[in-house]
Amino acid sequence: MAEILSLQTLAILFLIAITGLNLHSPQKSEHFNATLISITDGDTIDIQINGRNDTVRLLGVDTPETHSSNNPKEFGLQDTAENRACLEIYGEEAAEYLERNLDSSIRVETDPSADRRGSYGRLLAYVYSDNTSINKQLLEKGLARVYTGEFTREKEYLRIEKEAKEKEKGLWSCPNAVAR
Repeated sequence: MAEILSLQTLAILFLIAITGLNLHSPQKSEHFNATLISITDGDTIDIQINGRNDTVRLLGVDTPETHSSNNPKEFGLQDTAENRACLEIYGEEAAEYLERNLDSSIRVETDPSADRRGSYGRLLAYVYSDNTSINKQLLEKGLARVYTGEFTREKEYLRIEKEAKEKEKGLWSCPNAVAR
């Protein structure tokens, strides 16, 4: 009997291996209503969900730094003092945009294709205020670049970034741009 069970188990494992069958159910996106606590910079906020504090890193976008130096090459710009200064300005503008456009009550949504947490332990998510995607707005206004990785909206975000570059919006108006 044990031999038959072992052969059946081996057969099932073999079928799983050759068909690529995934026994894990696909990850689902989750939606949370949250309270905004504070804004760290243009792509990071602190929130409260069900009485628990958490830090959210806006998924798929990267705004220029406000608390440290920027590397213009990360934004497709030449590494010049002028571009570093320009990025600093747009980093501040991105943070100010969040200040103006995030209500105290927001909606946070995870992505089924993305990791739940980033390398610093922050929740990776899309953020909505009044049903408006803040992540997309930052890209449309040229206040962020696409932070590529594995997330379902990457192609859409790259298209939005391309349009902002073509129109030289926001940081894409910085001098000495390499790719427009």
